[in-house]
Amino acid sequence: RASQGGFTLLEVLAVMGISAIIITGITGLLYQEYRETNLAKTEVSVAQETWQAVRWLSQDSMMAATTDLVDCAAATANASLSWVAHTEFADIPHAVTYRLSGDDLLRDYDGKVTTVAREISGIEFSRDDRKITVSILCEPPWWNPTAQTKTTYYFSMRPNEEN
Repeated sequence: RASQGGFTLLEVLAVMGISAIIITGITGLLYQEYRETNLAKTEVSVAQETWQAVRWLSQDSMMAATTDLVDCAAATANASLSWVAHTEFADIPHAVTYRLSGDDLLRDYDGKVTTVAREISGIEFSRDDRKITVSILCEPPWWNPTAQTKTTYYFSMRPNEEN
């Protein structure tokens, strides 16, 4: 029997145990990579949506001469800004309103409504003199509910034309 070449039960079990450990480790690494990639994609998505909102808010705030926000009052969920564009031929009034509809941030510019950002869970506008403060909470439904991205931005309105 010494000439028979085979494996003992102990050797087979040892190889199976080592293989199981290696497979478990590889599976764990793959899952971790998958999870981290999805988290990174979500963070990029959140940043992009927030950036879209900030871009429009910044542009409109710099043009705004007046707003419906009350100076030093509590923050509100909506804001209206207005200004007059002076051209060679006429003065053209413009108005823009921002509001949330579900999780979409809507921009109503002179009657034309567009969605400027999605997955916005909350937004607050406030004003202190000529400075507008906007806090944006972006929390997509697939996002970890304990991790919120609330960012605050400050925009200056253009000076009063009388000054």
